[in-house]
Amino acid sequence: MIALADTRNRILAAALDAASLEGFRGLSLAPLAARLHLSKTGVVLPFGNKQGLQMAVLETAMARFMAAVFQPSLLAPRGLPRLNALMRHWLNWLDQADGLPGGCPLIPATREWDDLAGPLQEKLRHSYRQWVATLEEMVRRAQRQGQLTMAADAAQIVFGLYCIILQAQQEYRLLQRPDWRQRAEQAYADLLARHKIP
Repeated sequence: MIALADTRNRILAAALDAASLEGFRGLSLAPLAARLHLSKTGVVLPFGNKQGLQMAVLETAMARFMAAVFQPSLLAPRGLPRLNALMRHWLNWLDQADGLPGGCPLIPATREWDDLAGPLQEKLRHSYRQWVATLEEMVRRAQRQGQLTMAADAAQIVFGLYCIILQAQQEYRLLQRPDWRQRAEQAYADLLARHKIP
C-alpha cells in the first residue's frame, strides 16, 4: 500500500512538472513513463485513465497554489492587511510557482479547458468561482472594517486584481521584463488608492 502511494506521488510530481511546461492537454504518457521507468499503463493505472491523471494533477496544482498563496495570507489580520498579504504571496507564486519548471500551470489551464466541456472544465469553473468569491469577501471585509469605501464594487476590484496577475504573468514569463513585479505592485497600489479611506 505504501509502495503504491509512493508511486502515485512520484507520478503526480513528474506529471505536474510536465503540465507546467506543456499544459494539461499536452501530458504525454510515453515521455512521462520513460522518465519514471514505468509502462504507460503503469502511469495511468493509479488514476484509472488519462483523464483521471489530468484531474489528479489539476487538483495537486490547486492544492499547492492554495498552500503557497492563500494559507500564508491567513496569518495577516483580516481586512486590507490580509488582502495585501495575499497579493504579495500571489506574486511570489508567479515568480517561484513552488519550483515548477514552467511556472504556474493554472492560468494556462483555464485557456486549455475553457471551450472543452467535461469534468476538468467543471472543476476549473467551480474552483475559479470559489476563489473569486473568497477574494470578494476579503474586499468586503476591508470595507466593513472601514479600510475601503463602501461605494467600491468588490467584484470590480477583484476583476482588477486578476487583470494585474494576468499581465504580470505575461510580462514575467513571455516578455521577461525585469521590472514586472514593481509594475504589478504599483498597479495594485493604484487600484486600491481609488477606494482607500484615509
